[in-house]
Amino acid sequence: MKNESGYGLIETKPTRALLALHETNTSQALFDALVRLFDARFVRHSIVAGFRFHAGTPTTLMRVGIENTNDDAIDYSMEHPGLAWLREHPGARIVRVSDAMPIAEVKRTKYHQMIMTIEGWLYGIGLFFWIGYDLIAMVGVNRTEAQGDFDRDDVAWCESVYADIEVAMKRVAASEAERMVRFSLTDLLFNAREARLIVDWELRAQHCSDAARTLLARYWNVPVGEDDPVNCPSELREACAALKQRMIEALQLNQPLPTPEPVSIVAKGNRQTNVRIELLRLSTEPLAWPMFAIRFVESDSTQDTLPSAALNTLTATEMHLAMLVAYGHSNKELARILDKSALTVRNQLSSVFEKLAVRNRVELVAALAKNRS
Repeated sequence: MKNESGYGLIETKPTRALLALHETNTSQALFDALVRLFDARFVRHSIVAGFRFHAGTPTTLMRVGIENTNDDAIDYSMEHPGLAWLREHPGARIVRVSDAMPIAEVKRTKYHQMIMTIEGWLYGIGLFFWIGYDLIAMVGVNRTEAQGDFDRDDVAWCESVYADIEVAMKRVAASEAERMVRFSLTDLLFNAREARLIVDWELRAQHCSDAARTLLARYWNVPVGEDDPVNCPSELREACAALKQRMIEALQLNQPLPTPEPVSIVAKGNRQTNVRIELLRLSTEPLAWPMFAIRFVESDSTQDTLPSAALNTLTATEMHLAMLVAYGHSNKELARILDKSALTVRNQLSSVFEKLAVRNRVELVAALAKNRS
């Protein structure tokens, strides 16, 4: 059944499309589900979605339904005329282009002449999603001039599905933020230019940086060419085994798993290089057995760095907070980005300082930066 304009189905909430929406956990899957949902309502010219789920990252733009256009000839960096209106109305949820600007005025804009006309659309309706005052996502449906503007029934239908889309948006936003935390933690632990060897629970080498390969060859005569498998030297493997035994004993006694002090071994023939063995436990993977992070560090550079064990004590939320601090955000900005009170942010930041043994933001940023250098 069509609405009075003849351009959309009156169906209120397409059950299957909504179920698909709530099963998504990535931006692409979310967009695909949104297309399915809006297709159940509108005969549309195009659907456009923009996601910016993490502060400091560019917007991911996805589009479907735009035909016979050459993207290379279109300057998509040009700002939509409705964005100025949106900045003046933070928190706006559902907006038609004609609500933000008279259509006659829209036609006179450079954006309409350079993009909208080429793509063939004029009327649009957008759904906007916020965390605090930060716009994290939008979904827009566009129509040609011949199809006419979106009517009250269309706006009402958008209102009826807004809450479902918002729940999905925030879930995917949390998932994307968690994924970024994992990637950033991986970058801190594995891609730093320091000498590092990672050994799994079965005491098998899983990762070895180039700097660590050089030291293993020099002081332990381990063949570590790019094509050679890395073998953990016996004394390092024995130290890892000792830490492993402590964990097994704790499990047998039904006690919390220990976070032992790092074990230090002086490299043979080089009193300037220490070997520090620490437990590597990612808080985002509580069911996984830990690994062992073996760091080869100069004795005069052991100060002011963050041991892996300290980083691993941070929850995913705290790691996210630490990264945002490193990006230079103030407490007020952090509260807005994370949609939390200023008091909650201060308390969580104090917890980060305590766990990483730093006194202030400057020391935190310096320690994180040194870990990456």
